[in-house]
Amino acid sequence: MALFERGEGSPNFRERVGAVHHRLHVAGVDEGRQGAQIIPAGVHEQVTVAGFRLAGAAADLLGVTSFAVQLLFVVQFGWDDAARYAAFLQNLLMSGLFIAMFAARAGTRGQTLLIAVAKWVGTLAPTIALGWYGNSPLILGVGVLCSVFDLVYIGLLWRARQPGAARG
Repeated sequence: MALFERGEGSPNFRERVGAVHHRLHVAGVDEGRQGAQIIPAGVHEQVTVAGFRLAGAAADLLGVTSFAVQLLFVVQFGWDDAARYAAFLQNLLMSGLFIAMFAARAGTRGQTLLIAVAKWVGTLAPTIALGWYGNSPLILGVGVLCSVFDLVYIGLLWRARQPGAARG
């Protein structure tokens, strides 16, 4: 059975929630030393169950919204162009989120220069093929923006690797 099976009526749902909470607590993701003295016993499980419900609802809403936006792309541009335009906009979002992840983690934890360069080259190739040779100003423009963000991210990772740089 899946750990995140939906519904409180699922067999062992509360036990699974408790197991996840215990793993988070052991990993140090919990309330810290002072929180244990402030938060009454039993509240952790209730908060964790509510958090799983909220996260599930948010994921459902995001999935429905994503489907609706993709469908609007298809209506506006047709199947072939919709896939290209949506993919490049998603790629631009990812490029920005990589920089945000670096900033949020205050370092390179879980990130490598190899991944950053591969992402950049993997976006640059279709930008040239579909944007330049395919004569699509939208793809070319968004692809150039992706390259700018990707190069900033590569620069951040490169600088963090230098001697004396703070490690994340």
